[in-house]
Amino acid sequence: MAPYYGPEEDAATIFLERTFLAGDFICGVGYGGFPSIFSGSKSQFLITFSGIQLVLYTVFLLVIESIFEGVQTRTVELMYVDNRNYPGGPWEYFLATQNLPINVMFISCIFTLTFLADLLVMWRCWVIWGTSGKHVAYTVIAFPSTILLASFGAKDSNTPRVSSKSTLN
Repeated sequence: MAPYYGPEEDAATIFLERTFLAGDFICGVGYGGFPSIFSGSKSQFLITFSGIQLVLYTVFLLVIESIFEGVQTRTVELMYVDNRNYPGGPWEYFLATQNLPINVMFISCIFTLTFLADLLVMWRCWVIWGTSGKHVAYTVIAFPSTILLASFGAKDSNTPRVSSKSTLN
């Protein structure tokens, strides 16, 4: 019988690592789709002033997403290649090194992208429901606003000293 070369962590940790890698793959595929959709539709948006603002907003999102993809790639490389045998596995390494600049950039990019995407959702709700009247629009936009406020809480809970999953407290 061949020797076992797989990870020696428990099933929950192995599942967490697999979903982390699957999330990286999905992020990469989504990132590839974003520029292609943008390039196909930007000519339609450059006609009006509000369209130009939307294109600039999307370019800003693309720049931050590009930074995030680079940072995410380096983070995964550090976790799963360079420090695979860290005591407790890659996830424990990630939790123990949240103060590294690359991990701070990782969390900052996630927060910024979430915040900007939430703003875009709120703007879309305002445009769609604004024609129904101000009272309806305010009522409908209350839910995305709550999500936006929750993203601030998510940012605070992901800082190294506040994270509920961190053992650094």
